[in-house]
Amino acid sequence: MSNSQVRRELRFRRRSLDSSQLAAASLAVCDLLESELRFPATGWTAAYSANDGEVDLAPFLDASRAIGRSLALPVIQSGDMAFSAYSEGSRFVAGRFGILEPRPVQPVCASDIHLVLVPLVACSPAGDRLGRGGGYYDRFLQSSPQSLAIGIGHAFQCHREFDVNERDAPLDAVITEQGIQWFQRRHESRSTAP
Repeated sequence: MSNSQVRRELRFRRRSLDSSQLAAASLAVCDLLESELRFPATGWTAAYSANDGEVDLAPFLDASRAIGRSLALPVIQSGDMAFSAYSEGSRFVAGRFGILEPRPVQPVCASDIHLVLVPLVACSPAGDRLGRGGGYYDRFLQSSPQSLAIGIGHAFQCHREFDVNERDAPLDAVITEQGIQWFQRRHESRSTAP
């Protein structure tokens, strides 16, 4: 199956989830984020605004803001992805591709981002990630080797085979409603790993 066929099949399946299935999966992932990861005391955690049936991290974002965790969300600027601070006063506008982005844009330096929660279309057994095909997260992760990359998805998106090339950035771990799986490909050791 080609990568475009894998994308088409899994995005259709993701969009086919009813609201209760999506909410249950999202809540389970958010619970795992809090119970299984140790977040850095300093630095930023980058997340995403869910769309297209992606796992919704809103409960995690709300809880993180309540305890003062520094959060950033992606914005597309000049054809590249950057991250902007997400705070109580942030408002959202539909950006490129219809994905909600925080406003006003308050840039966060890539070197200050220690953890990136990455949406995915598919994840291989080895920790390779298949996204929507724009390469935004791949470029960001390759330019930010200090960042721990945690893929976020539904269990049916994992253990898929697809073509990988040298531009694709691997994940350190993936979290689904069924649990967390660590990979030893991107970084040899991490303080946030169990």
